[in-house]
Amino acid sequence: MPASFVEGALLAANICPVPMDPDTWLSVLVTAGVEDDETVVLNEADKQTVFAHLEQQYHSLMRNDYTLPDALMVSLRGELAQAFAEGFLAVWPILSRIGMM
Repeated sequence: MPASFVEGALLAANICPVPMDPDTWLSVLVTAGVEDDETVVLNEADKQTVFAHLEQQYHSLMRNDYTLPDALMVSLRGELAQAFAEGFLAVWPILSRIGMM
């Protein structure tokens, strides 16, 4: 997945008002939200990288100093912005279905 897709997915996870187990949405980073019968699992190194960025993004949001990555700011109407939106929208339905019941 492009970095902008991951950024959007993590932003959706971070703004969910209910704390969620990341394993409920992590597979989206591999499948891009396409549902499959097979269970998809990230390897441990990739999980740790994602968790570190999730935590960094969370703290930036809590300090009210989160900004989109520079590459996204430059191309707000390009493929990177589309991937960002797709990442956000791939995770959000999972969070709203599970976390906001």
